[in-house]
Amino acid sequence: MNNLETIFGKKWANIEAVQANTEKFNLIIEIANYLKTLSENFPKSDFQINHIALNNANIKFNDYTGSEKFALNLHPLSVRADSIYRQHKRVQVTFRSTVKPYGKISATLSINPKNTTDFDLQYKIIELPVCMFNPYLISHTSYPLNNGTLQLKGEWNMRNGNIRSNNLLLIEQPVIANRILSDDAKWLPLWAPMAFVDNGDKVVNYNIPISGKLKNLKFQFANLFSDLIKSIVSNPATTKYKPHTKAKKPEKLTFIPLNWEMRKSEIASNQQSFLKEMADFLKHNSQAYIVIHPQLYANKEQESILLFEAKKKYFVQSHLQKSDTISAENILTIEKMSIRNASFTRFLNNYSKNTLKFSIQEKCALIIQQSFINSKIEQLNQLRKSEFLSIFEEKGVQNQVKFSKTETVIPYNGFSYYKIVFNKQYQDQFFKNIIK
Repeated sequence: MNNLETIFGKKWANIEAVQANTEKFNLIIEIANYLKTLSENFPKSDFQINHIALNNANIKFNDYTGSEKFALNLHPLSVRADSIYRQHKRVQVTFRSTVKPYGKISATLSINPKNTTDFDLQYKIIELPVCMFNPYLISHTSYPLNNGTLQLKGEWNMRNGNIRSNNLLLIEQPVIANRILSDDAKWLPLWAPMAFVDNGDKVVNYNIPISGKLKNLKFQFANLFSDLIKSIVSNPATTKYKPHTKAKKPEKLTFIPLNWEMRKSEIASNQQSFLKEMADFLKHNSQAYIVIHPQLYANKEQESILLFEAKKKYFVQSHLQKSDTISAENILTIEKMSIRNASFTRFLNNYSKNTLKFSIQEKCALIIQQSFINSKIEQLNQLRKSEFLSIFEEKGVQNQVKFSKTETVIPYNGFSYYKIVFNKQYQDQFFKNIIK
């Protein structure tokens, strides 16, 4: 799943082969060797650089190793450093970027130009939706989150290769969603750490110390969440991550969200009860009406349909006879099946003769046409609309429900949803009488 291995080989085997062939010139190798020599000699030289700037950079990161794609985009990214001079005791470097789809990141680095193992770093990552990390949360716990804002800030001090740092992870208003049953996902009771945040108005902080020698420091950012959750779940009283909570004043609601599970059109029982109360309110207030703004998380919905339909096609061809029909039990089996099931991946590889198709998603796209996925999305939108309206039809108030055009968005909560808005003169009244 690593594109770089295709170019450079596993454990850089292709590089060794190229370097062993002295008769041929390879520009990439020559540039790499030049940069290596430059970096080794640069700190030893007398140098002065008045200004370095990297402006409006765009860095994209996609991770396909989980059960679904994780995507992150830094843009616009800027890095600035002024007066890099060997005789200066410290050189200041600043880093700023917007995180797409949501969030901001900033950092300030103070480094000794004579010794790069002597530096101080302060950083801050703010306004990230927790749902952005659901691909990792699902893989490690089976539980996604459908709400929450994450902030991470800290200070690192390194002297002679020894790091001491403290980092504060802050999560505001996290809400756990239903467990996802999948062979791709491990199981950890995420509700245990969520006991610290037993309602939507809480904020939880975790202190995360990291220390040790730089050469022996074994820390991967992607493992932070699983390490954190395992520590809290297995021994919450003595965990090295020190949590505490504080109440946060709830914000005034301007609309009511109704979340949809991926590829699903069913409304949960608690949501049905709430919508019935809303229908009763409309019945008793004939001048009131609601406008539904469907917010479709198209990227994720399409990916979910693509993977499911590819697994279904494999299952039908390998497990069913021509006369068989797919049962509800079969559907559950397909739902749970890992996208890295050995037989399934062989099935995909038989269709994929293009060696530059690396990800499961790319290979599935070779056997499931985009037009078919689009028709499934349209069908899903109609089923959701019908399911939603049926509750209001029972009360005879369907004419007080209006639908706007579906918007394709990247929602902050990680789910497609309906944004329900009352006409202005009844909005406050509804919230006052219904929202508890």
